[in-house]
Amino acid sequence: MAASMLIGASAQAMTCAAGDRDGLAVRALQTRLMVAALTCDARADYNQFVTRFRPHLTEHGTRMRRYFRHAHGVRHKQALNSYVTDLANRASTLSINDRAGFCTISRTAFGRLLGAADRDAYSVLSQVAAETGARASWAGC
Repeated sequence: MAASMLIGASAQAMTCAAGDRDGLAVRALQTRLMVAALTCDARADYNQFVTRFRPHLTEHGTRMRRYFRHAHGVRHKQALNSYVTDLANRASTLSINDRAGFCTISRTAFGRLLGAADRDAYSVLSQVAAETGARASWAGC
């Protein structure tokens, strides 16, 4: 479904490890859900998501920053900022082009994430990131 995909970002990249890809995918999912919080009136779900998954989001954020430092050297902050901005712009475009579909997919993602058992939270986060097309935003790695 076209509305479920976050298409690749503009960052120039190199080969990366699975952990790096996961970090990028989770950030893409988090960005999509942030847009959904505003577009789909899902602020409460987003706040619960961020609170519940804070340790995982922090870990994936660290992986993402490490990848950009390695891939872009001294320009890593600029490349990372461009990447994150591009993610937000793409998620916003998806929500504008197919608001109903975007909100349906986002609400389903929130439901799966918030309904996951604590022991399964990490794997569910990775699965939902993959299923919403977030992995297409691997910044070329």
